Amino acid sequence: MLTKCQQQEFPCVDVDYSPFNDICAQDIKVFNADSIVNKSEFCTLIPIIGDMRLENLEASDYLKGLHGKIGVYHLWVDHDNCDDHKKYTMKGVYVGKGFGEKRIISHIKDKFQNVNFLYASFFECENRLAKYIEQLFLDQYKFDLNKAENRGEKYLYAVWDEDRHDDGTEMYEIANTHALKSLEAERREAKIFSPR
Repeated sequence: MLTKCQQQEFPCVDVDYSPFNDICAQDIKVFNADSIVNKSEFCTLIPIIGDMRLENLEASDYLKGLHGKIGVYHLWVDHDNCDDHKKYTMKGVYVGKGFGEKRIISHIKDKFQNVNFLYASFFECENRLAKYIEQLFLDQYKFDLNKAENRGEKYLYAVWDEDRHDDGTEMYEIANTHALKSLEAERREAKIFSPR
């Protein structure tokens, strides 16, 4: 004889949570704040105004490696550096989630028009995990440019070596983009000034 729950087909015992549990076990990998802010696979310096800005390059050119990627991003400014240890301390001024390339470009236009340069790091992950990580950072740390849901009282600092600080992880991609754009500009200029 079938039980009531079997007859009416509703879970009563041995509920199968495996779809959630399997995804959760896959998503919640071993990571920590250090791996997100100091060792993420994407980190770049973005010149906004001033001498460090390369002709022919826009902010979006520095963020090409993020195209179509979702995760958590941090925006940083220089705080201080230690000559003894050859380390650079960066102050986190904003944390966000979503499509990194589009969101960071939007923030530059809205919040960073008058700075010489800005640093961006990005930790790729599923959107549901990005929401959790972003909120955890907001709960634990203070970010000058995050207003909503920012309950943290201490600033977030990253500590980078000279290579990460000066070159980031995108140096070769940026150099290639600059070279291609410079070549295109030279070709356009040559066409303009060539006799017909």
